[in-house]
Amino acid sequence: MADWEQCFAHSLPDKDCSQWQTLQAHADGVRQLCEQFAAAFGSMEAASLIGTVHDAGKVHPDFQAHLRGEPQNHPHAADGAKWLDTHVPTLGRLLAYTVDGHHAGLPDGVGDDTSLTSHLCKAKEPQGIEADPPKDVRELLPDFIKNGDREEVPHKLWLWVKMLFSCLVDADWLDTERFMDADRAATRPAPETFDDFPILLDRYRARMATFQADTPVNKLRADILHAVLDKAKNAPGLYTLTVPTGGGKTLASLGFALEHAIAHNKCKIIYAIPYSTIIEQTSKTLSDILGAHNVLEHHAEAKWREDKDEVANPLRQLTENWDGVPVVVTTNVQFFESFFSAQSSRCRKLHNIVNSVIILDEAQKLPEKFLAPCAELLRRLVADYGCTVVLCTATQPDLSAFRLTGATELAPDVDGLYAALRRVDYHLLGRMEWPDLADRIAQEQGALCVVNTRQDARDLYAALNALKPGDTFHLSTWMCPAHRRDVITQIRERLKAGTPTYVVSTSLIEAGVDLDFPAVFRALAGLDSLAQAAGRCNREGKLLSPDGTPARGQVYLFEEPKPCVMGTLRKAIFAAGLLPEGLDEAPHHPAAFTAFFKEYFNGLNDRGENLLTKLHNPRNLRFREVSELFRMIPDEGEETVFVPYGNAKDILEKAIEKGLTKERLRALRGVRLQVRRRDFARLRAPTPLTIFNPETGHREESPYYALPDLKGLYSLETGLNITCETLSADDLIDN
Repeated sequence: MADWEQCFAHSLPDKDCSQWQTLQAHADGVRQLCEQFAAAFGSMEAASLIGTVHDAGKVHPDFQAHLRGEPQNHPHAADGAKWLDTHVPTLGRLLAYTVDGHHAGLPDGVGDDTSLTSHLCKAKEPQGIEADPPKDVRELLPDFIKNGDREEVPHKLWLWVKMLFSCLVDADWLDTERFMDADRAATRPAPETFDDFPILLDRYRARMATFQADTPVNKLRADILHAVLDKAKNAPGLYTLTVPTGGGKTLASLGFALEHAIAHNKCKIIYAIPYSTIIEQTSKTLSDILGAHNVLEHHAEAKWREDKDEVANPLRQLTENWDGVPVVVTTNVQFFESFFSAQSSRCRKLHNIVNSVIILDEAQKLPEKFLAPCAELLRRLVADYGCTVVLCTATQPDLSAFRLTGATELAPDVDGLYAALRRVDYHLLGRMEWPDLADRIAQEQGALCVVNTRQDARDLYAALNALKPGDTFHLSTWMCPAHRRDVITQIRERLKAGTPTYVVSTSLIEAGVDLDFPAVFRALAGLDSLAQAAGRCNREGKLLSPDGTPARGQVYLFEEPKPCVMGTLRKAIFAAGLLPEGLDEAPHHPAAFTAFFKEYFNGLNDRGENLLTKLHNPRNLRFREVSELFRMIPDEGEETVFVPYGNAKDILEKAIEKGLTKERLRALRGVRLQVRRRDFARLRAPTPLTIFNPETGHREESPYYALPDLKGLYSLETGLNITCETLSADDLIDN
């Protein structure tokens, strides 16, 4: 029998082996953390077992020789997995996924050389394991599987394995960090770093006390808030918050989440949001109320005050696992892809989502291709993992076809709210050419126009800016995030000052961007898009008629010069056209959204049901295949280009000259653009960047590019120039 006290799990290059971490010490540390994490979903015994054996393969002489610097190695992860598969009847194969994948990521059950079956065939059963499998393997199962509906068991097992995997990966990384990098481990925020929910609730109440119900809209917001808070002590479960745009959903949902968390001992509040523009706005609102140190903003463009100093930014470390922090604001992509990813780094946070309050803001923006798996996940989190989920939107989708049913509505008298908060009238204009539409928009005392494509936004902007120079603004994803933020700030300041302002935008402005225009123009789209665009019109209900009485804003719906050719958008337009109320009245009736989404979802060719079945066969859980397929932002052949916009210019010049470092890459997130390769080919001479490798001191090939300057390549009005002006003669011939 090998003695784990005489074997090592980790070495320290600059210290003798007497100071190395023994295999027994590491196994004990990981086991204890695993048990602690898995207690939240009743799986301590299973977690203890995988924590004990996860690194058992390191007992092999070749791995010990590798730690001593000899040119030997032994792929140790599969050995512990083999022990589980051999000694734990029935459930051993399921637990083996977690151990086999704790470094390389969760494997598929059956398949090529990367599959669990293949790894187990090659593995060596390790020596010295003192863990005893339970006599009754049912002891390893949580109650929601053991005592639940037998037909549901295959649907539950994949997420259970994922949660155990999360516990193991996080425990392994934390214990390893504690030994290998004690200084970094010491900077991780302790629980007492954060304020508890009662303190946060006091701050919330103090802020809400500053608001007065001094207008009809504010009175309705107050009524909504009181009704929502009255239900906060209700049992955990699935809720909807269906409130017209401008009805105060963000603050009402925060109040519900805080009171609900206190009443039911929830560990965390998570806001999952579809767009980064809304995330920054929501994160700022929550941070202002609750204190910035209590709110973790986790998305690709999140900015840190001191990028190089983790001590100054302890929250940055918590993006690894979301541990301890009471409020997380993240993207739908980060939230959902983490659950369906096979990567250990992406899954590490999952166990910290158990027993949380999850607010899905703009719930209608769940990705169409993955409606079935996303709904299944939410259903499982509510039923099995103690989560409360709130689907929060002005345009509530009908997800009953995906078994996500039984939600309790938080808002009072939803039909009455839509009638009371009606602040606009709709008009149908028919098909419009861009110059004619620009003339019509210019007749307003300021307006927003939302179109369906970036090229349409650029074409209409050019026509309108010729009529209203200096007062016209453009927004689209051809502008880098930092540029869009600056333009939105400028627009908001002008609107607040009462300066006539004209904005042409793609749909990025529709969900959650708090702007208020006297008139809105919207290209025909799905009913939800029409209602969301209208939510930027007379948002505060402050428009007045000549006689001083309240007036409605005006929303004009039009058809673009060229018919839309995009598949899902055409289906959305078609589904909206089937509504009996008609487009001029439907956005004021909540039942119309139910009918619209039912028709729309029925018309989709792919809703992700087939992908979900790949996780419902316990004998072959296809984690890796699902991970590759579940991409909410599909890789359609894109290149990453950084733009020398604003303060990023100096950083980008250093990156071009000396190579990208992790710090520079983080600092450049706000000027990052994803460009389709067919568009990328039209850019003049983008500069390929390199990655600086501090270990070798060399620069290595990078997948990133930079625009060397803005001249002719990037407009401070409309962003990236994908036009014939940027093409070479050869490109023009090819096209």
